[in-house]
Amino acid sequence: MKITHLSCFATEISGSGNPAAVIEDFMGDDAAKQALATELDLPVTVFIEPHNTQIRLRYFYPATEMSMCNHGTLAAAAVLLRDRAEQEIEFTNRENRSIRVKRAGDEYFQEFGPAEVLPIRVNAAEIETLLNLPDKYIDHNLPCVVSSVGSPKLLVPVKTMADLGYLEPNFEAIKSWSLSHNVNGVYVYTLDGDECDFYARAFNPKTGNNEDAATGVAAGPLLGAMGGNITLRIGQGRWIGRPSVILASIYGGSISVGGRVEFAN
Repeated sequence: MKITHLSCFATEISGSGNPAAVIEDFMGDDAAKQALATELDLPVTVFIEPHNTQIRLRYFYPATEMSMCNHGTLAAAAVLLRDRAEQEIEFTNRENRSIRVKRAGDEYFQEFGPAEVLPIRVNAAEIETLLNLPDKYIDHNLPCVVSSVGSPKLLVPVKTMADLGYLEPNFEAIKSWSLSHNVNGVYVYTLDGDECDFYARAFNPKTGNNEDAATGVAAGPLLGAMGGNITLRIGQGRWIGRPSVILASIYGGSISVGGRVEFAN
């Protein structure tokens, strides 16, 4: 077994980005995979597996397996392309969904199809329960929807960076609401800020990791909800001491999400 540690969506700041472990040549069953992921206690532990003629990725969080993880995918691509001349690679996941990643220097980008807005409604009282956030802090000029590029997220816009920083999420309520609606947590974002177009925080406690340093599978739905052809820099992670920058673009409905990947070993 070989374990490689990486940081995805890293900046030039030491300790930045979203950590991941990529596992090659693992011989255990699914229970053993989950046990190792729990022991490593990282946002994601990715297992690279041969599957027929393809490469399959399995994404294990500290508490559960997920079918899709953008930063786990980028980490796996960085490991497998590290000593190769190719600039892109294809995977499949446990649902046999095709996944493509392209490399540009030390940046890696996963391609997604159009984002889908799901028919799940959430009212001001529910948002206040989930985030301890009164309605007066919500930016009603921006989309507040459940959207997905493979991992549904509740997108909640707030007016300022201060509102984002003062959040006191109710993690048990978020976990319960997410499980009951088959949604993977809450993504709170704002247009306010300095170096990036948006700043965001993501909470998905059902994975065993309450707050994410960078959430690519939420950046995709945000692009789709905004509409049009746009390119965004999204800052995340500063509130947990792991500043990250996600680079995301949408053109003709096709979405690309990625950023800088750094090897830790």
